[in-house]
Amino acid sequence: MKTPFAARLGTSFKQQTLLAVSIISLSFFTTADARAERLNCNQPSTDIEKMICGDEELRKLDKTMYAYFIDALKTDKKTVMEEQEAWLKKRNKCGDIECLAHSYEVRIKSLGLTKFHNASVKSFKNDIERKSKQAD
Repeated sequence: MKTPFAARLGTSFKQQTLLAVSIISLSFFTTADARAERLNCNQPSTDIEKMICGDEELRKLDKTMYAYFIDALKTDKKTVMEEQEAWLKKRNKCGDIECLAHSYEVRIKSLGLTKFHNASVKSFKNDIERKSKQAD
C-alpha cells in the first residue's frame, strides 16, 4: 500500500519506514560517536573548548581523561556514555580554568575507579571459579 507521499515518490510505506529507521539509527550512532571523540583543538567551537585548548595543563588533563574514558567504555559502554554526557554538561558550565581543571580531575578519578572496580569484580569472579574447581 502506498501513502499519498509515497505515491509521489514511488516508494511504499515499508520503504519509508525502513528509511526512517535507518536515519534515526544513524543519528543515534553519530551522536554517540560524537560524545566519544577527543577534543579537537584545531577547531575549537565553544568558549569552553577554546579555554581548554588555550591551556597546556587542561589539554593534558583532557588527553588523560580521554584515555581513561576509552578504557572504561570496554567495561560498560552504556553507563560510561551516560556518565560522560552528564559530566560534559557539568564541565561546560565552568567559567574558569580552575573549575575546568577540578572537573577533569574528578572525572579522571571516577573513570579510574570504574576501571579498578570492574577489574576487582573480574578478579573476584575468577578467584571464586578457581576455588570452586579446587573444591570439586
